[in-house]
Amino acid sequence: MFERNERLNNYGTYGVWRELHKANKGAALVLPETLGKVGLIATPATADGDTLGAIAKATYGDAMKYKTIFERNADCLVNAKTIYEGQVIVLPAK
Repeated sequence: MFERNERLNNYGTYGVWRELHKANKGAALVLPETLGKVGLIATPATADGDTLGAIAKATYGDAMKYKTIFERNADCLVNAKTIYEGQVIVLPAK
């Protein structure tokens, strides 16, 4: 099925996986603008570079907020210095 931290969190909840599965009928993954009662979350602007510090600086104006991003994503990040291209992370509210 789907990995926990992949496309499902684009709607802010993992509870829509059944609707997402029905919307795709086994074909290529489609992310409709709305799915059930939830809407697609806009993709945030990313920082130059692939570091939590750069993302924190671009998002919150403070590179030291990387710790907050790391703590929120502790289930999928091994350490704060290693993130991968295409990896999905969740940014805590400002």
